[in-house]
Amino acid sequence: MPTVKQLIRNARQPIRN
Repeated sequence: MPTVKQLIRNARQPIRN
C-alpha cells in the first residue's frame, strides 16, 4: 500500500504514462 507521502507526490505529478 502506498504511503501518504507517496500519494501526495503522485497527486502533485501527472499520472500519465
